[in-house]
Amino acid sequence: MSIFPKHVTHGENVVIHLRFENSSKKTETIKYQLSVKNPEDKQIYEHSDSILLGKANYLYETYFPIKIEENFLSGKYKVVFSLTCRGVKIESSTKDWDFFFVEQVKFYKKENKIILENNSNEVTKCSLYDREDNILELELQGKEKKLLDDNYSYIIYGNNKVFPIPDLQKKYYLKNPDIKICDEYLLNIKDNHKFYLSPLEINQFKKMPAILSDEEYNKKFHELGFIIDFLVL
Repeated sequence: MSIFPKHVTHGENVVIHLRFENSSKKTETIKYQLSVKNPEDKQIYEHSDSILLGKANYLYETYFPIKIEENFLSGKYKVVFSLTCRGVKIESSTKDWDFFFVEQVKFYKKENKIILENNSNEVTKCSLYDREDNILELELQGKEKKLLDDNYSYIIYGNNKVFPIPDLQKKYYLKNPDIKICDEYLLNIKDNHKFYLSPLEINQFKKMPAILSDEEYNKKFHELGFIIDFLVL
C-alpha cells in the first residue's frame, strides 16, 4: 500500500493506492478490507471487495481518493488493510507506515505580530514567505502557539497549500489564478472573458504582486486605471 500525500489540510485529497500481485501458477480469489480511522480511533471510511487475480505475476492496482472535509479532525489518521486468501488473513506489509496527517494551523496578524496556532496534536511543518519570497521554515509542536514579527505575507502547509495571512484590521486582495496572460489581452479561463489591454498595461499587470494590501490595491487602481479580476480575501 502507498498513501499520498502524507500531509494534507482541509479541502485537499489523500489517495490510497493498493497493489496486488499473484506470483503463483494458479488464479486466486481474494477478499480485501480497507478502512481509515481518525485521531479518536473512530472509523470514518470503509471499503471491501473481492477480486480475481490471474496467474503468473498477474498485477492489479486500484486507487481510493478521500476528500478531507472541513469536519475532519486535525491529527494522525490510520489506514487499516487486510486481505483473505485460501482462508488465511494477511495484514498490510506496510502497516507501520500506513497513515497520513490532517493539518490545520490558525494564523492571523494582530498588533504588528503574526500569531500561529497548531490545532493538531502532531508536529506540523510550515513555511512563511514575505513579499520578496524570503522563506522562514517552522516546525510547530502539537498544540503549540507561536508569535512572530509581522514580516510575512502568506503561509504554506498541508500538501503545499498556500494561505495569505490576514490582518484582522485590514483587507487583502489576491491575484486571480484563473487569469492567463496573452499578447494582447488577459483571459479568464473560467468564463473565457477577455480583457483587452495595451502592451504597457499587460506588462504592469505581470509585475503586480500575488497579494495586495488594501492600500496597495487602491494605489495600483489609481496608477493603472483598471482592475483585473482581483478577489477579495
